[in-house]
This record gives sequence, structure tokens and C-alpha cells, in this order.
Amino acid sequence: SARVDGARIDARFSGAALEPKRALHASVTVQALPLQDFAGYLPGTLPLRLQAASASASLQLDGAPAVPQQLVLGGALSVDDARVLDTRGRALGDWRTLHLDLGRVLPLARSAELGALRIDGLQLTLRRDAFAASGAGAGAGAGAGAGAGTGTGAGPAAPTPWRVGLAGMTLNDGALHWLDPTAHVDWRATLPQLTVGTLRWPLQTPVTLAATVDGPQGAQLRVHGSADLQQAQVD
Repeated sequence: SARVDGARIDARFSGAALEPKRALHASVTVQALPLQDFAGYLPGTLPLRLQAASASASLQLDGAPAVPQQLVLGGALSVDDARVLDTRGRALGDWRTLHLDLGRVLPLARSAELGALRIDGLQLTLRRDAFAASGAGAGAGAGAGAGAGTGTGAGPAAPTPWRVGLAGMTLNDGALHWLDPTAHVDWRATLPQLTVGTLRWPLQTPVTLAATVDGPQGAQLRVHGSADLQQAQVD
């Protein structure tokens, strides 16, 4: 075991990596690792800044070196007490707990059948000016990319795309704050609960969702629906 920035990390290994036919097992447990201490390693192009978060994980890796594409990663991870800012240092989102069951992940086969995702206490603040800025940046980036791709040489083959499945998502005790200074809009709503059904990417079947939304003046809206890449249906 060891400690990194006060967080305890325990690792265990069995098997032999140099014996291809022998089963290999590894497990790692991390308790309350302060992610903000590693925020400097995140790409500067991200439209957000991590101010605080505490990560815990219990991970297992199983398989045989002779068949690397069948190495299986499993376990669970949590990111708690998180706070994220936008590029101007303004509050973007925070949450109390985020827990994900990893299910069955095959990293070298680029496949992940994830379990359930649960988020408690998500407070999200969205601003119209931030959306406008990100849209302009995306347009400029797309133009630069188009110009750079006009060479005559063939590029490297595209990697096999990831196949990802998520058993479902539950959001409890959430809230949304929408700000649009140009239209003098300051709108708040709470989301006591939001549930999303099984999701697969590439998207193969519509995703189901159900939500309860509490708006201004005590208004409450219950929503059930489904959506895919072409359309959305709300009951």
C-alpha cells in the first residue's frame, strides 16, 4: 500500500505477466484521492476547469497475457464533492456523489458494458454566452481541420470505434439554473429525480427517460419519453 496526496492506495497482484498462459489478476483500491491536485494534466482546450473532487475506486483486472484482447476490467468508481468551473472561473456544476459500476470493460477490444450510473445532488448552471462562445470555437476548429485535411497522402487507418453500453442512469436531487443576460432570463428548476434507461453507443435503440421537474411558483412537470439521434418523443 502507499499514500498519494493523503489518499491510500492498495494494490495486489497474482499470476505472472511473463507466463502467457497463466491467469493474471490485479486489484487496486483507491480511497479519497484529491483530483484537483492533478487538474494541471487536463488538456487546456477543455471548456471546463476542475476545482475540487475526491475519487475512490475498487478495480480488478483479470485475464491471460496470451489473449490480451480478453483482459477484463471491472469494479466501481466514485467521484464525490466535485466542483467544476467554466473557462472564466464561473460556477458550472457541482455534485455530492457520482457512482459508476464498471461492469465488464475490455480495454484492448474497445468494448465496455457498464453498469448503473448514479449522481446525487447535481447543481448545473448554464449560461447563454458560454454556449455562444463554444459554438464559435467549434466552427473555427472545424474550418482549420478541413484545411489541414486537403493533402494527397493517405492518413493512418481509423482505429476501431468503442462500443459502449450503460445499464441506466439515475439523477437524484438535481437542479438546473439557466442564465441569459441578453434576454434578462434567470430561470431555475429542480429535478427531484431523473432516470434514463439502457443506453448503447453507437446508438441502436431509442433511450427511455422519466423525470420530475419542479419549476417556478410551485409548478411541477412529470415527463416520460424516448429519444434517438433523429427524434424525441415526450408523453
